[in-house]
Amino acid sequence: MKSDIRIDSARENRSAPDDAAREGNWWLDEANDEEFRQRARKINVVAQALWKQLAPVRQTMLNCARLYGNAPIMGLGPRSYRSLTTGVGRWNRISINVAKAVADTYVSMITEKPPKVTVLTSGGNHELQERAKNLEKLCDGIFTENDIHEKDQMLVLDTAEYHLSVEHWYADVETDPENAKIVCERILPWELLVDEATCQYGELPREVYIVRHRSRWGLIEALRAKGLDKLAERVRTVDTPGFEEVQRSGDIQFTEQPADLVVVIEAWRTSRTKTSKDGLHCIIVGDVLLNPKDQTYARTDFPLEMNWRLRPSTGIYGSPLVDELSGGQRELNTLLARAARAMHLCAVPHLLVEESSKVNTNALNNDQAGLIKYTGIAPVPLVFSGVPPDMLAHAWRIKDEMYAVIGVNPMSAQGMLPPGVKSGRAMRTLADVTTKRFTPSYRNYQSLQVRRFRQIIACAREIEAKGKRIASRAGDGSMMKDVEWAAAKLDDAQFQLHLYTTNALSDEPAERIEQVQEIQGLPPHMKRLLDFPDLKADASYEQASYDLVMRIGDAICADGEKGYEPPSPGMNLNPDDPDGAIQWMDRIAVRATVDKVPEERVALLYTWIDQATEMWAAAHPPPPPPPPPPMMAPGGPPPMAGPPIGPPGAPPGVPPMPAAA
Repeated sequence: MKSDIRIDSARENRSAPDDAAREGNWWLDEANDEEFRQRARKINVVAQALWKQLAPVRQTMLNCARLYGNAPIMGLGPRSYRSLTTGVGRWNRISINVAKAVADTYVSMITEKPPKVTVLTSGGNHELQERAKNLEKLCDGIFTENDIHEKDQMLVLDTAEYHLSVEHWYADVETDPENAKIVCERILPWELLVDEATCQYGELPREVYIVRHRSRWGLIEALRAKGLDKLAERVRTVDTPGFEEVQRSGDIQFTEQPADLVVVIEAWRTSRTKTSKDGLHCIIVGDVLLNPKDQTYARTDFPLEMNWRLRPSTGIYGSPLVDELSGGQRELNTLLARAARAMHLCAVPHLLVEESSKVNTNALNNDQAGLIKYTGIAPVPLVFSGVPPDMLAHAWRIKDEMYAVIGVNPMSAQGMLPPGVKSGRAMRTLADVTTKRFTPSYRNYQSLQVRRFRQIIACAREIEAKGKRIASRAGDGSMMKDVEWAAAKLDDAQFQLHLYTTNALSDEPAERIEQVQEIQGLPPHMKRLLDFPDLKADASYEQASYDLVMRIGDAICADGEKGYEPPSPGMNLNPDDPDGAIQWMDRIAVRATVDKVPEERVALLYTWIDQATEMWAAAHPPPPPPPPPPMMAPGGPPPMAGPPIGPPGAPPGVPPMPAAA
């Protein structure tokens, strides 16, 4: 599909104007600027200059969107992102859109098994360990509230279709003042504005901008609800020029100026240190600052998280997968178009009729079992070879190479196995090869999950500073409960975030059987170390005694007598079993002593051990002694002697040696 649409907003003056260079220090205070008009105007000038600088990047994004969507969309704006062609124009689409198929396969394979993040404490006491568990549950609950795994489908697609994906994490204390929420929203990649001159090493500068279109009347309504009637009146009349896109489609040109939409610019400048608190966060519309009383930004990082398919070596804009596939897609389109034309022109039957023959040509039609009268030589059908085999072979070879860009076999993308891959071990080897090709992309996705945890922690601290309550509903495998930030709060030096994969078993039956057989041969404590969700359903019964003793031990350490629960008869109370409840409670008591748990609670642990030991002894009394040998009756025959003994060292059953004569 040939791209005939281009964006001309940066045709002239690609570099930032002198005004932008002068106004770049918008974070400095201005004298006599009570309404912060000067600050808002400076932010507007800088954002407009960056918008013009990044026009080539947006042009690449537009081309990729058209190729992936297989539609001649006019632009990336709120009124031009959909195709304007209908009817006959839709017949001109790509017949086989391999670029879209490869991108969808990439998204499916990356998001199939989301990484799991766990919170670890190094040498922490029991209280810190409990807080770490609660923090993990809190973050998992917030992920569920935000449908983060559904959002990942679009965010990972952004990394394939565009240069990167962008998401924004923020604390929402206005929707429900009693229960604040932590929200994650997707930012369209072209809405992010940065100065590329300051990002050569791949790190964000201290200033970042987000440009979005919003409903004018929606903003006015929100401002009036907060009692900011003066700001609402200024927004009603403000104008936000400088962000229009001029699109050209052939000889047609139009400028997108959506009605009742204004450009909202959100600007951040990070603090130099964690204690300097000299950062700023400003939201402007034209020359109107919407948050004049809440501009302080104390964090040293941004509330934005970016992800890439492959992290760029310079700058922050990576290489879109769709753009890498565009060359192969164009070549494939050309070959398929030529093949289709050849089929239409040549691969149809022709009839050879000799001039001297008399043939009823009216009878030459598509009817079956027709009667054709002729005199002389009968008509001879002739079919030319429509498409050379080498042409189609080259086309399918290009298709396979396009899948090879992401390291996927086309058969695997269709849920099929290559020839010869039948055993479970062969499937595992094939999966390892594919996984290695995906390692850089999947590591980026794993790193994003860790950074998301840190964003949640930062937002929770912000909500706590405002005196609001933050909690999420999380499940522990059997029930749902609310986890509050107060029970999960940890300092940065008290924990680390650790990653591990979520599924242990393969999706292929043969490989799955081999893995199950290997796992079943492991002792119980090694099975617990796996801790994979797809093994927990079966292990939950086998490890019920272990789970119960660990729960009782934690409750005693945390609450003392209030958490004490006597041993259950169904537990594994065998004192000689290393995986039994008694030996595990003994380990808990030793660990509690090391963690300096109060002595009276440690004594309760040993009381539990004594009680469990007594319960086991009562249920398993010692066997009775063997009965004494029978007494010989008076005058009776002596007891019968045992069987004769063979020669020394002879095996059992050898007859005795005969007596000497």
